[in-house]
Amino acid sequence: MENQPKFKLIDIVLLECSFKRNAFIDFQTYNEAKNNLHLNVEKQLFDTQIQVVLTADISIDYEQVIYVESKISIAARFEKVGEMTEQLVDNFCNISAPAIIFPFIREAIASISVKAGIPTILIQPINFVEIANQKTEMQ
Repeated sequence: MENQPKFKLIDIVLLECSFKRNAFIDFQTYNEAKNNLHLNVEKQLFDTQIQVVLTADISIDYEQVIYVESKISIAARFEKVGEMTEQLVDNFCNISAPAIIFPFIREAIASISVKAGIPTILIQPINFVEIANQKTEMQ
């Protein structure tokens, strides 16, 4: 069990955080507004380390009026321990690493939205295995 390949978390850092809210939100329609979330995963592979950046673009709009726009990018660095196949590294970068980073993005947007005087933006949990499977099916 000790010789099995694994990924050791080195650090997680905030790279970018922007938040813009409309000064004139109609709170009677706010609960009917559409929440939009787009995620992007980027990876850099090094000899003994991997860096994965997860970026979330979030917007809330109602009838072409944008109430909230936000972009948050968080990077995590991992050390590769043991021998690994390309498939194992790829799966880690597309599934496990984003799943580790995502709670930090959820916390950031929830915290910022409270400070912005709007109802807390709660991003639902994401199944990164399902997303990876959908990408594979589309290729």
